[in-house]
Amino acid sequence: MGTRYDQTLSRQKGLRASFVLQSFAMDGSADQSRARSLDALREYGRDAVCFQALESGIVVFEDALGIVPYADTGSAWLAVGSPLTAADSVASLAARFIDAARRRGRRVAFVGVEDVSPFSGHRALLLGEQPVHEPSRWPATLAGKKSLREQLRRARAKGVVVRRVDPSELSVGSPLRSRVRELAEAWLASRRIEPLQFLVAVEPFHAMHEHRYFVAEQYGKVLAFASTIPIPAKRGFMLEDVLREDSVPNGTVDLIVDAVLRDAADATSVTLGLAPLTGAVPAWLALLRSATRPLFDFEGLRSFKARLLPSRWDPVYLVVPEGESALVSVIECLRAFAGGSLVRFGVLSLVRHPSGPPWVLMIPLAGWIALRFLVVLTGRSEHFGADARTILAWSALDVVLAVSLFRAALRPRSRKLAFATTIALAVAIRSAIHVADVGFGASWLDVVLRSILLVAPIVGTVLLGLSTRRRRSLERGVHPAIALPHF
Repeated sequence: MGTRYDQTLSRQKGLRASFVLQSFAMDGSADQSRARSLDALREYGRDAVCFQALESGIVVFEDALGIVPYADTGSAWLAVGSPLTAADSVASLAARFIDAARRRGRRVAFVGVEDVSPFSGHRALLLGEQPVHEPSRWPATLAGKKSLREQLRRARAKGVVVRRVDPSELSVGSPLRSRVRELAEAWLASRRIEPLQFLVAVEPFHAMHEHRYFVAEQYGKVLAFASTIPIPAKRGFMLEDVLREDSVPNGTVDLIVDAVLRDAADATSVTLGLAPLTGAVPAWLALLRSATRPLFDFEGLRSFKARLLPSRWDPVYLVVPEGESALVSVIECLRAFAGGSLVRFGVLSLVRHPSGPPWVLMIPLAGWIALRFLVVLTGRSEHFGADARTILAWSALDVVLAVSLFRAALRPRSRKLAFATTIALAVAIRSAIHVADVGFGASWLDVVLRSILLVAPIVGTVLLGLSTRRRRSLERGVHPAIALPHF
């Protein structure tokens, strides 16, 4: 399988360097531009994200000094790591790239940079940390950690074995490639959010012969798939993708990591990739981490990676040129990850994934419970057409519903969602009976509060019922069709 680069040479008066915009399209051929890009990656790729420059949606700024792969969001050029050039030319090539972008009315950011020393005068914003394993120390790590050895033993006891796969086994139309697609669809469907783009898209088959592929099998059935990409300048690898069934035996992922590290005995390092927004990030990024907790469990991801006892944690940065806003650059990155509109991405993530409705319902429910307590404390319970004791009894049931929603949102299993649906249905029936008995009241406030009392639990029951149905479909292995590039 090859990759063709459609080239458009763009020359603009006053540019200090001509450059080539190369769109990546799959059609089975390879040309000189691809060879130059691969040569630059093999010689100068120094960041863990470097080989993701070959994924879809990435274009290339080409200069006599080297190349800068980047994504064009329409308002910004987001470079994939550091410029690909000799160490003493990184600053110069970065300056030319920034100049070219500004002449085209684009902001600039370098995403996933690990060594910020060449970017003197620019702002380096910590994005998070990535765990780094030294393969030579892995046997000693295992020997000193009984819980890790037990995880490996559990997987092996269930008949799970991991083997490295030759790229030829993953050719277009092969049974294994079809199985990998199934795993990718299942994995993406089980996430709390819509599929991400830019640097985190599931595209394991770009530059196949540069990857190392692994599968975990149980009695001949493929349960999980993993791929690594090289970090040539560091003689290292990054574990790029791990796709698995939702119900794999305990220890399967640990067994894959074990196989990757043992296979990389010739390497100096292996990273499991960035744990975003972790470590000593700025306060406003920590606030963003908390605000987006319903969509992505940042701390949970770091804890999982930390459990594998890395040798160290390396910082990863977003480099923003002098004079540009770090906040705006972060928003540009989020837009690129979301594939365009952040609002659309957020709405679809909350509506189309099982964990979304519980979060959407839990937050206003908490406010509703607080409002009813306030009504009781101020002696205004007549607005609900009930006495204070009755309202407090309702609130107790609502607290049970809120707790069940929280548990379902954190771990959306059909059993938990079904329990929350049952409680919501009980609340809806109770509210309907009450409003039918006392009516909507005389004042406008009576009408508003009793309408909410009637309608809200009905809407919540419907949303939770749909979420439960979707989750049961996922648990049965029925997944929605997902557009997966290069599959």
